[in-house]
Formats: sequence, structure tokens, C-alpha cells
Amino acid sequence: MCRDCYVKSLQREISREELKDLIRKLPFTKVAELYDVSDNAVRKWCKKYNLPYHSREIRKMTDEEWSIV
Repeated sequence: MCRDCYVKSLQREISREELKDLIRKLPFTKVAELYDVSDNAVRKWCKKYNLPYHSREIRKMTDEEWSIV
């Protein structure tokens, strides 16, 4: 990755809480569109922040379980 692309990718980062809220409400593809990245990049962010990265896991969680994550 060139220097400019690396700097641009860092600017696309998202906070853990913001990502947590978005993935609970929207599909990964919609979150990806908001940040101009791929849905796989969103999954990598989830892994980085130790959040569930499968949509079926997210849907199965209750609100109480989600607040603990």
C-alpha cells in the first residue's frame, strides 16, 4: 500500500462504539458504503474491536447481551 492510500485508510477508521451501533442497525454492506470501504473491511474492524463479525450472531443477541459486548 502506498503512503497516500495508507493515510486514507487510517482516516476511514471508526470508533468501537460507533461501529457497534451501526452493525446492530445496518447490514455490513450499508456500513461499508457509509465509509467507502468493502464489507470485508467492516468485518476486519469488528475483529479488531472484538465484536461479532457474523450477521447471524448479531441478530441472535438480545439487547442485554449486546450491551455487554
